[in-house]
Amino acid sequence: MPEFTFQPADLQRLKRLAFAARLPTAMGTSGSHRIRRSGEGMEFLDFRPYTTGDDFRRIDWALYGRLRELVIRVTEAEESLYVTSLVDVSASMTFGRPVQKVEMACQLACALSYIMLALGDRVSTGTFTGHLDRVLGPVQGLGQIGRIMSHLRDAPAGGATDSKAAVTEYLRQRRHRGLVVLISDFLGPHDPEAAIDALARHRNRVLVLQVLDDLDFGDGLDGSLDMEDSESGARLDVDVSAAERRAVRRRVEAFCERLAGYCRRRQHAYLLARTRDSYLERLAQAYRDKVFRP
Repeated sequence: MPEFTFQPADLQRLKRLAFAARLPTAMGTSGSHRIRRSGEGMEFLDFRPYTTGDDFRRIDWALYGRLRELVIRVTEAEESLYVTSLVDVSASMTFGRPVQKVEMACQLACALSYIMLALGDRVSTGTFTGHLDRVLGPVQGLGQIGRIMSHLRDAPAGGATDSKAAVTEYLRQRRHRGLVVLISDFLGPHDPEAAIDALARHRNRVLVLQVLDDLDFGDGLDGSLDMEDSESGARLDVDVSAAERRAVRRRVEAFCERLAGYCRRRQHAYLLARTRDSYLERLAQAYRDKVFRP
């Protein structure tokens, strides 16, 4: 089970973040929150094509009579946002200094959940390895942050990871579209882009938080080493030279940049956090740099 700290003093700073920097605005809604929704008795915005799953009662039949096309009247309403954090707790996340990657991931999930709860959103939290574990929520109100912390601490950690399989299970269970925060090192054998694409196809916004340790970049690797894959158990004897360390760093940096670029092109937000960072400082800097404003 992941052990992590989330101090009361941190919460005061998070309160200031919650009202100073509007993450929901950056992710496609605003404030408390103006969202596009079809319905009656609300301010008219526009028309859009009818898609499978839309309420057929919202079809504009008069326009259909003229254009012979099914369209929906889009109106605007004040409504809270559904936010889900999915945290990777697989074996590859259980190392790092001065904190494990899974600790940093849980801290970030709690911090973002607190901000969303402060803004009146409905928050869900789940963990995954090769499958999706139980999801808590949606819950609402700042008093629920303790339940979220307990849920993350009780999650069984270890094993292999498969973000696509976990996301597929999540989409099968969840009815609500919204913002999904996917937190992992993304260094497993499975392509993280497939998981992100699956979420986007179901009309979710995605925030990708990649958590890495210096060791992932090759720092600290030197000489003859007996290495074991933390998820598969495969072992390998290697001699690590300075040139090989640089090659590892280049490959990991290229992978991070490729993932970040992929998110930018599809208008999803991306943030890289290192275990040597303060999770609060990393979030605060991301807000200042408008990382969450694609």
